[in-house]
Amino acid sequence: MHAFLALVRKDLVLYFSNRRALVMSIAAPIIIAAFFGAIFGSGSEKPSRIPIALVDQDASAISKAILTSMTTDPAFEVRQSDEATAVGLAKHGDVRAAIVLPAGFGAAATRALIEGGPPPVVAVHYDPSQATSMALVRGLLTQHAMRAIGDTLGGIGALWPGAPASAAFSMPFRTESVASTARVAARYNG
Repeated sequence: MHAFLALVRKDLVLYFSNRRALVMSIAAPIIIAAFFGAIFGSGSEKPSRIPIALVDQDASAISKAILTSMTTDPAFEVRQSDEATAVGLAKHGDVRAAIVLPAGFGAAATRALIEGGPPPVVAVHYDPSQATSMALVRGLLTQHAMRAIGDTLGGIGALWPGAPASAAFSMPFRTESVASTARVAARYNG
């Protein structure tokens, strides 16, 4: 046992005499923890909101319900504007996406849901440098649109009396992603 303690004492003397090893084993974990703590934060902050522009060319009950729902969503910071301004905001990176609900959207979406007609196309202009947020924007747009269509029409039971709870239907609209770069914006506006 005496030999073992002598070996431990010798190793500790060697370890503490090497300042580089001492600093690396004590300071490095503290620096790494501080770095990752600064990157990931404490978690007590509110999540950042995605800035989007929303254009309502329809002004129907459904499009107004979508606008209201998206405005109150904590994931979005919504700016309402006309189409040219919204596309310009996306082109310059001031918003991540500009969503354009076309004229006749509410009626066409209702027809597509009930009668299986052609779905209206919702243009989603986006900043190509922020393309990773497109999946979230499109998913939340779909969620808000489906909720608004269902609420406005009174649910599937009001549309199709006697429909089974699992009645299948296709999406009553589709989105078209448009990269808003100078080249695309020039073609789109001219």
